[in-house]
Amino acid sequence: MIVAAPAAPDRWDDTPCGLLVVGVDGVIVRANLTVCRWLGYEQAELVGNKRFSELMPMGARVFLQTHWTPLLQIQGSVSEVQLDLFDKQRRRLPMMLSAIRRHHDGVIHDEIALLVATDRKLYERELRAQRERAEAATAELAMAQAQLSAANAALSLQHRHKDEFLATLAHELRNPLAAMHNVIEILRLRAHAANGSDRPTEILGRQIAQITRLVDDLLNVSQIGQGKVSLTMAATDIVPTLRHAADEALPAMLAAGQHLTLDLPARPLRAMVDPVRLTQILANLLTNARKYSPAGAAIALRAGTRDDRLWIEVSDTGIGIAPEQLALVFDKFLQLAPGLERAQGGLGIGLSLVKGLVELHGGEVSAHSDGAGAGSRFTVWLPLLDSGAS
Repeated sequence: MIVAAPAAPDRWDDTPCGLLVVGVDGVIVRANLTVCRWLGYEQAELVGNKRFSELMPMGARVFLQTHWTPLLQIQGSVSEVQLDLFDKQRRRLPMMLSAIRRHHDGVIHDEIALLVATDRKLYERELRAQRERAEAATAELAMAQAQLSAANAALSLQHRHKDEFLATLAHELRNPLAAMHNVIEILRLRAHAANGSDRPTEILGRQIAQITRLVDDLLNVSQIGQGKVSLTMAATDIVPTLRHAADEALPAMLAAGQHLTLDLPARPLRAMVDPVRLTQILANLLTNARKYSPAGAAIALRAGTRDDRLWIEVSDTGIGIAPEQLALVFDKFLQLAPGLERAQGGLGIGLSLVKGLVELHGGEVSAHSDGAGAGSRFTVWLPLLDSGAS
């Protein structure tokens, strides 16, 4: 017994898109089940009984006459045209249509493929909304950047004005201080000639010297901020400079009941530096160690080389630096809160001045502390001069 195989499904009706065949007179001559299901018609209601234009609202009919038909006549095809069609209940259904004109045995037909465009419209609306949101965000970002640039420019101007004010103030203070210093020297000489001591004059002299140092630091840090500091570089053995800076700092440390130790190499440490500015760097680091260390504290000055750089280290067993303040110690006008009572005569610019001068030398400076009460260590790194250089 021979069993017949089941009939293959009609590919015309089985397609996922709607298919219509329309004659040149506009009458629908064929429609697949897909388009009938979308529009709510039976095939017999469409085929031979409906014109393609009857499925269209007025706007689409105008387009059919002015664009669709001429394009088919001229180029034989139309691609991805979005039009609304009426279903049987006269509800609009957005469609995406493509068509091709074919000639077969002298008969002209337009074969039309249709896809429901509801999802596409939703996608396009969402795409437009996303684009509008992105454009709005871009505009807001551009406005914020413009405001930030304006704020930065204003801050830069204020910063420059502040540096200029500080420099002017320091210059104005130096002139009377120089005259006062000369008077102190005259009084000191008179007291010495009379074979006596004048303690009030000595106290006044120390205070004038302290104020003069503060004014000089203020002038220097403002000049660095304005890029007006120039160095007089020379190939230098820095070991004598280190010893000289230690000798200058020692009396104040002894008066504070502190101990200073040196650990310096016996061989020369040669670098291209400005000796005066290097002395200033060391003086500020040693003064900082003294100010923030109690009586009995140990302060050390060390130096050495590593690879192609030399290092200078000033360490102390003083109040230390809290972790949250460690990154800020080189900021201008910063005073470590636990040590304010020790910062007599300080403006909080000593370490900022150190950083600026070290960087002008092509070096870097770093701070380290294990926390409050654990002391601190400041290390300066400078390029080491080639032993063959002079």
